[in-house]
Amino acid sequence: GVCMFYAIGYVILPIFAYYIRNWRMLLLALTIPEVLYIPFWWLIPESPRWLISQGRATEAEKIVQTFAKQNGITHVGVIFQHVNTKEYTLLHSTVGQTHSHGFLDLVRTSNIRNITILSFLVWMTTSIGYFVLTLGTPNMYGDPYLNCFISAASEIVAYTMAWWMVNHAPR
Repeated sequence: GVCMFYAIGYVILPIFAYYIRNWRMLLLALTIPEVLYIPFWWLIPESPRWLISQGRATEAEKIVQTFAKQNGITHVGVIFQHVNTKEYTLLHSTVGQTHSHGFLDLVRTSNIRNITILSFLVWMTTSIGYFVLTLGTPNMYGDPYLNCFISAASEIVAYTMAWWMVNHAPR
């Protein structure tokens, strides 16, 4: 998903950098398209789920009914009956919880402690390996633009393979 868009941007970077050699102009050329996203602040409505969590159920209902109307659903009826206040949402979202969780819960039992330590080590090793390979491409032998492009293209292949394995390979 999101990682693929990052990798596509990473593929585009060496192409832009090859033709725009001044780093200030390169930075400008890469950031100017972001201005196109500013109108989305006003065009995309707030998430109904977030509005409900903030106690703004009437606004959430208006948004859901607008979407229903746009999709051709004529009568929706009352969608959020009992969620008119923030207090109700907070009361009913914590039903059944007897104690709050903290960081010490990650090391309280041996099973969770082992999982926490192993996850930390795997995450750090993977991150260090990724950044060493990614940030080290200009130091490799050959054209730095081509090296960066190959590194970015290999990310797209890796993300595609990882996506396929998550969806199709057994645990």
